[in-house]
Amino acid sequence: MSAGNTSRHWDDSNRLEALRRLATMQLAIGFADNIRVEADLEAIYGSFPKAKRTFWEAWISSANIVQRRILERVGQPDVQFKASGMASAYSPCLNKLVIPAGIARPPFLISNGPPSYNYAAIGMIIFDALFRGDCSLEARGIDAMTPDCKNWWTPTAQYYYKQASRCPTTEPPELGEDYAFIPNLNIDSELLHVLAATSASYEAFRALPASQRNRVLPMLNYTAEQLFFVVNCALRCCNDKANHAADDNLFCEAGISSCAMSSGCNSVAKRMPEFAAAFHCPAGSKMNPRDSCAL
Repeated sequence: MSAGNTSRHWDDSNRLEALRRLATMQLAIGFADNIRVEADLEAIYGSFPKAKRTFWEAWISSANIVQRRILERVGQPDVQFKASGMASAYSPCLNKLVIPAGIARPPFLISNGPPSYNYAAIGMIIFDALFRGDCSLEARGIDAMTPDCKNWWTPTAQYYYKQASRCPTTEPPELGEDYAFIPNLNIDSELLHVLAATSASYEAFRALPASQRNRVLPMLNYTAEQLFFVVNCALRCCNDKANHAADDNLFCEAGISSCAMSSGCNSVAKRMPEFAAAFHCPAGSKMNPRDSCAL
């Protein structure tokens, strides 16, 4: 919140709108609203047949019910997701963040675990969905076609976003330059989204009271700050020798290997001064380079 309030990438109108949307955002976790006890489940799913007959009989009957419900909801805002899925999603038009129930469990969430772990894991997933939904050109283009959905990005904010998305590999674009003519936009935007999400989740973790913030995992010789980055990297790594980036760890999402992307663990960590401070990386070293631009 504080970073958004002081970011040089926003003008006044964008800053106020972004903070308003953050304060009023709805959160949905995995299932239909207001399910607390078995009776709530029965009220929603009781009309579905019990799976005591053959599979196809039960499937056809259930499919008919689902299709009827879809027709009844035509024209109403809805978010489609699987409760067992791993990828969260944010809709700018609905200002609604959907977190599948599948990620509200280990290894993404440990109910009694230290905040450094949970903010690095499920916190990162949540912030990543927010930045992708509100900042990516694709998401804004989709929502712009939705009735009554206003594109709240001003030309100034779009310019600064283009400038940041090209950092650090290219020169900033000229004001008014078309997105279509920016080389490697997707790669640099991917790095920007992951870096912003990691920075935001780390800032939220650091804002906790010291009694919560300083908790660590037993038997591991890591400070809370070090544990944040270790967990954040570990959950975004995979073993894919065919696509292994020579100088980076691997970024995996929803079971898909994205090993060659610029948003791997090292690419993000070496652009965060918080990482260098946590691990005492000397200025000018590989993980604390002097030429890293400020986002």
